[in-house]
Amino acid sequence: PWSLLIPILFFVLSQCYIHWALDISDMPGAAGTWSLYLAASGNPRDDVAALLYRYLEQHTSLTFIQLYHVISIFFGGLAVVGGTLSGYAFEGRRGGLYSGLIFSCWPLIHLFSLLSGNDPIAFGLSWFAIGLILVGCKGKIQLVPLAMLGVTLFPFAIQAKEMALPALCFLSLIILIPHKRTSYSWIFFLICIPVILYSSYWSYSWF
Repeated sequence: PWSLLIPILFFVLSQCYIHWALDISDMPGAAGTWSLYLAASGNPRDDVAALLYRYLEQHTSLTFIQLYHVISIFFGGLAVVGGTLSGYAFEGRRGGLYSGLIFSCWPLIHLFSLLSGNDPIAFGLSWFAIGLILVGCKGKIQLVPLAMLGVTLFPFAIQAKEMALPALCFLSLIILIPHKRTSYSWIFFLICIPVILYSSYWSYSWF
């Protein structure tokens, strides 16, 4: 539904203005400049941010400084999408819209979207994964691939930075998601839930 795009549009416009209005030439962020240095020196090692900076710099016409702005805003936007999906999992379109608007105004998301390095990647990707998992566990078979994608993406967030781990606490909210009893309920619990858990096992084993 188009209404769910309102939060992400508001967030992106706000962040574009903030990045333009503030002097962030010092590229704030815990070891963010180190990630940029590794990318610029051609030796990103196992630094997720440096790997992403390096890859995009080689395949786009953007500079490392421009990529810092784009990537930080992008992953902040993913966090807003995750919040929107989480609200949608509980209360449908209205819940998704209100939850997304709250996330788009959350100062913490705007803070992380100003940082360089691994912080915005870990924060944004973890919340996006949470949103996918919650929506995928609504009890509808066609939404299960979203949960599988969510549990697969979460290790990427953790590899970027361990600060993504606390977001796992929000998965306890799964038990509060309203489920409509249908003839497919037994298929979801007997087949889809094990598939989702296997996706989680595979993703962590792969890392």
